Amino acid sequence: MKYLETILDPEEVEEIKNTYNETIINNLDAENVVKIISYLKENKIDFSLDVVKNCLEMFLLDYGEFREKFEVIKNKYGKNYAEILAFNLSVFEVMI
Repeated sequence: MKYLETILDPEEVEEIKNTYNETIINNLDAENVVKIISYLKENKIDFSLDVVKNCLEMFLLDYGEFREKFEVIKNKYGKNYAEILAFNLSVFEVMI
């Protein structure tokens, strides 16, 4: 949770605490979260903090597994995948 406190506003952290099970929050690995956020940014996902707030369970995935599943999404939606994801974060739910 400490890592989330460094990248999110206190209100956003509180929102996450109120939304997600404490077990999910406590099982987050800061190094894994950093890798996933970096990977998202490398792949034109400039709204990665929104993804953290709305799809936190996804960050429990091992980085390698996350990459594999994300590549499936990219292939499914083609060159406009980033725009599609920006307007429909629920697409990420298939990864969980």
